[in-house]
Amino acid sequence: MEDIVKQWKAKLEGHSTAFVEHANALATWDRHIVNNRSLLLKLNEELKKAAAGQERLEREVNIIEVRQKEVSKALSDMEVEVEKLYGSALPAGHAGQASLSTPSVIAGNSRLWLKSFIIVSTGMV
Repeated sequence: MEDIVKQWKAKLEGHSTAFVEHANALATWDRHIVNNRSLLLKLNEELKKAAAGQERLEREVNIIEVRQKEVSKALSDMEVEVEKLYGSALPAGHAGQASLSTPSVIAGNSRLWLKSFIIVSTGMV
């Protein structure tokens, strides 16, 4: 009977040791999972903030594009009026052009003509 008790005791110690080793390994994996979960939650929050920032920037870019189109349209309309008013009086090389928006004209005297048009049209003469 003593031999049977010793065998059971040896088996129990072996099973206890294996259980403790498995429990420790499981605890280690559990800590890793909890830590990684926290990191994933933080990363998810950062991603949400970045997405919100991206959406805000896209809205602002759209607003800027709309305003740019409005300014461009207004400038084109002013250029047409300048062409109508001062068509024959444009600097040499610029008369008869359909649009004053070419880079050479803008770089030249068109700003002066546009300022003149604004001054005349607003009655600031």
